[in-house]
Amino acid sequence: PSPPKLNEFFLVDKDNLPFTLDDLKERWSIIFFGFANCPDICPSTLMEMSKAEIKLRAMPEFGNSGQLIFISVDPERDSPTVLKTYTSHFSSNLRAASGSQEELRILAKSVGAIFLINSHDDHNHSYSVDHSAGIFFVSPDATLFSVLTPPIVDTTILDRMTNVLKAYQIFKP
Repeated sequence: PSPPKLNEFFLVDKDNLPFTLDDLKERWSIIFFGFANCPDICPSTLMEMSKAEIKLRAMPEFGNSGQLIFISVDPERDSPTVLKTYTSHFSSNLRAASGSQEELRILAKSVGAIFLINSHDDHNHSYSVDHSAGIFFVSPDATLFSVLTPPIVDTTILDRMTNVLKAYQIFKP
């Protein structure tokens, strides 16, 4: 009944434009945290999100204003150009953004996501990143409304969005 409001943050999107809390207002957002060099969870989750997209857009409350968002927690390797190329493999409508570790932590903490960069090798940029594997449903008033944990497939995304929309009609501010 009292979903947490997201804190102000400042990231940069794949078009090198500011991406802030205002970009989450007045529309539904489905957010996934990860990184472009991720070998398995990220590409499979983004593929499932893109498979769900057509049916999500058919839902009047999500429609054309709703957004699927990939937040990279690896800003050192995931420049806007890298994010643009990476997300184009999944959907032309997939938004992507990243930013400083501090700003990423603000957004991640707002939704309860975690990430950790492991054993950094400065010579060849060889390191791994551990991150939450869930996706986060953010309401048009920029509150965390629901979290979907793995396994994530297009049908679980659609089922959760349907249930979220029903609940939002009851609890919306």
